[in-house]
Amino acid sequence: MKLRQRILLIFIALLSALFVHSCVSSPVSSGPELVSPENNSVSVSFNNLTLRFKGVVGKTYDVIIKDSTTNAQVFTTTVKAENETVEVQIPKGTLSPDKKYKWYVRLTNNDSKSSAQWVFTTRKNTPPTVSGLLPDGTSNHPFGMLGLTWKAEDIDDDDLTFVVRIYEKDKEDKPYIETTVATNTYLARNLKQMTTYKWTVEAKD
Repeated sequence: MKLRQRILLIFIALLSALFVHSCVSSPVSSGPELVSPENNSVSVSFNNLTLRFKGVVGKTYDVIIKDSTTNAQVFTTTVKAENETVEVQIPKGTLSPDKKYKWYVRLTNNDSKSSAQWVFTTRKNTPPTVSGLLPDGTSNHPFGMLGLTWKAEDIDDDDLTFVVRIYEKDKEDKPYIETTVATNTYLARNLKQMTTYKWTVEAKD
């Protein structure tokens, strides 16, 4: 009788050990956790935005952004978690200003291991500014060709183009030269002798 009890106790102990080991070695996994931009954020940058979430090191995740109104997908990428907190840079031009988006993260191709869906609204576009036009209000410049330069600033970090317009004095209803460039310099050609010009630059984002 004592031998039977001893065997039974040993058997129960072994079962208990196996159960505890199973619970420790096979934890219930959860989905990724979003960090930023926080849910319902407003005035979020639409250029160079960084998404952050927490995941499991070594796992791969799908990061998805959708239009909050139409549900159309506007961005997706797959990343491997090298650290617990993962950062994903959204390429410039992907998002539009003053628009509402939703985003979430899932274990790659596994919607059952998905984060919550958070929404954010991008800020309105700020028009770029132009200043420091050179030459300005000066004379005795050589005719034929003349280099023009200016400064530009855009807090949204958009890619800018510039419309350069050069007018002859008293003929400002129509530009003598009009062109679009992608840099803040322009080499004006075919300038006439003894002629006064006015010039402007319009920045477009």
